[in-house]
Amino acid sequence: MDFSCYITIKNLTNKLFSLVSCTSDRGIYNPQFLPPEIQSQGGQIFFTLSGDFSTGSGGSVTYSTGGKQINFVYQCPSIYKNFISVSLNQTEFIVTYYGANQFIVWNPDGSDWGPPNNFPHRGHPLNILFVVKELG
Repeated sequence: MDFSCYITIKNLTNKLFSLVSCTSDRGIYNPQFLPPEIQSQGGQIFFTLSGDFSTGSGGSVTYSTGGKQINFVYQCPSIYKNFISVSLNQTEFIVTYYGANQFIVWNPDGSDWGPPNNFPHRGHPLNILFVVKELG
């Protein structure tokens, strides 16, 4: 069984995001080195945190722009509940996340993913879409 997190981060802002850090509590990143930047105005990145039944997967990645950071956290454990969260150290952006247990092609309005800021607490693997927008 696949206990991986498949993560897409879509940047709909006018800002370029730079990688600050990435951590893995459980699992292995693919690619091993995450993209150093997420381009503005529709840029997106995709990566996997691979996990198996013995470990599951869990980790986080932080991107920043102008000293403002966004920390994306995700986990698909083998025993406990799935988890997604986002923390911001500012109020310039808003991040909406979507989660599903199957691969879904991203639709511009997010409708294919179901309700925003919602994800399945059980089931594997965990596919996650984070969409970053500017407030206003």
